[in-house]
Amino acid sequence: MFYSRQGEYLTVSRITGPRHNLLQLRLTQDPNAEPRVERMPAVGTCVHGPLSDQAVLDAVMAGIAHANAELGTAYAIDRARFIDNDCPPEGVYGMLAALVIRRLHSGGEFVAS
Repeated sequence: MFYSRQGEYLTVSRITGPRHNLLQLRLTQDPNAEPRVERMPAVGTCVHGPLSDQAVLDAVMAGIAHANAELGTAYAIDRARFIDNDCPPEGVYGMLAALVIRRLHSGGEFVAS
């Protein structure tokens, strides 16, 4: 996993052989924020079946809820972004979201880029 900060977004990327995923989260102080998901332009030429925006968002929100329950915290996001030609399944974004929250909460580093 590679963690970075790109402007106001916390980013985690995962590359395991031919599979690759990138997730960017923008945190908010507003617990009532309506989170949205955004596709970023494709990178490279690989093609996978299209990911569902709603399934990505659902997975991200479940991952954040799980991390919050585990840590006793109340982190919230207003935006989640992923790369258009990332690999399925969408559920991996839940794991990535939880990893971002755990790293942030533990004071782990997000490299500025």
